[in-house]
Amino acid sequence: MTDNYINLNIWQVLLPLGFQTDRIGVALEQLGFWFLFISAFSFYLKKYMGQSAWRWLHFLTFLAYMGICIHVFMVGSDSRLLALLLFYAGSQTVVFLLIAYQLYALRQVS
Repeated sequence: MTDNYINLNIWQVLLPLGFQTDRIGVALEQLGFWFLFISAFSFYLKKYMGQSAWRWLHFLTFLAYMGICIHVFMVGSDSRLLALLLFYAGSQTVVFLLIAYQLYALRQVS
């Protein structure tokens, strides 16, 4: 909102699809932000919602990470630099392997 190049209001920053350019990429990042916000805020509500519901709610962080990663590739101005591409590929590989392991472990329990 403090960028003078693109004049944005508070609603364009906070609400998905409120941004006029790169709508899908920006909307995925905005949804990712809200998923992370909800997950972080739910820490304070954990005792009211129970462990199981809280754990399922935290699966939103996986969706948040995916949305933010897609945003980086679609909208990021420096996402074509080799060093950043290697960093993104490495970190995303680790996270997706951990997600796959977590889902596999859940399947084994049930």
